[in-house]
Amino acid sequence: MVVLGICGGHDANWCVFKDGKLIGAFEKERFSRIRHDDGYIMDLVDETLAKLGIKPEEVSLIATSEANFRGTDPGLEYIHKNLYDEPDQWTDMQVSFYGRTIPCFAVPHHLCHAAYSYYTSNKEESAVLTWDGGGDFYTTNAYTSTSISYWKNKKLVWFERVGNSDMGSLWHIYSKVIFQNPFAAGKLMGLAAMGNDSLIPEFKKYAMRPVRGCLSPTYSIKNCWPDEDMPLYGTANSWKHNDAANIAYAIQNLTIEAGVGLANKAFEITNSNNLCISGGCALNGYLNTEIIKQTNFKDVVVPPSVHDGGLSIGAVMFTINNILDLFWSIRFWEILL
Repeated sequence: MVVLGICGGHDANWCVFKDGKLIGAFEKERFSRIRHDDGYIMDLVDETLAKLGIKPEEVSLIATSEANFRGTDPGLEYIHKNLYDEPDQWTDMQVSFYGRTIPCFAVPHHLCHAAYSYYTSNKEESAVLTWDGGGDFYTTNAYTSTSISYWKNKKLVWFERVGNSDMGSLWHIYSKVIFQNPFAAGKLMGLAAMGNDSLIPEFKKYAMRPVRGCLSPTYSIKNCWPDEDMPLYGTANSWKHNDAANIAYAIQNLTIEAGVGLANKAFEITNSNNLCISGGCALNGYLNTEIIKQTNFKDVVVPPSVHDGGLSIGAVMFTINNILDLFWSIRFWEILL
């Protein structure tokens, strides 16, 4: 059985599973040489299938995450298409693939993130936290940037969005302000090492808010997208600006405070020994280190490609395990890269 996973948002990516084993995982940027490249990828899918020795007629199923932003569809030819309402709802569709009509399952963005981190952890059970910057625009009823879920015996037990929490939005905005690049969060994280705590109180007042939902009462970073054009300290338009390093330091501090608080609450309500993390903010090594130090989880798992580059794998793993009950898992040392 050959299953193709596809995601066309930023960091567009695709993967190929054969008989339960991941035999190839790819990001468009590696081919186009454009960082975080998005959109149409079907010609590259054709190319990599051929290199893997897979004929198009062997593909029997496609799993996908809807594109992050409208206009970045990967190029699937839908015959029958549905949208989901809630962030834990998958939907079945049909696509035309090389003249054949085959099933296609769409899995919401944060559910893909969560599935990716859980199934690559090889844990029997685990709490899962996902956090990014506005990753899901396609659920009609519940915009989601942070989620918590619990998984056991290769199955999703429950999934909930965390309201009023969007840590990635703050990183996006100030990467854009300081580096003129919204995808420069890694540079912003590095710049934090050069700052001091002078701006923490001001940024905490500006960005920290109590969360809504099952992780209440605790605090996280609010949805900062409405402030994108006129943010606090918006004139700090260079990493050499007097305030830039201190802004980065404050953002890093708030991220750690919010993330550790949410993780501690996750431990409290799940009573799990394991925590898996995914989403773009899971690339923050300082945050991950503090979660290990400051929570009671015995094992914290942060697999590779926790950013959107892992969504296609998450879509396939959720489809196979939760929808079709075939129970596949991944051990990274067995992957053919």
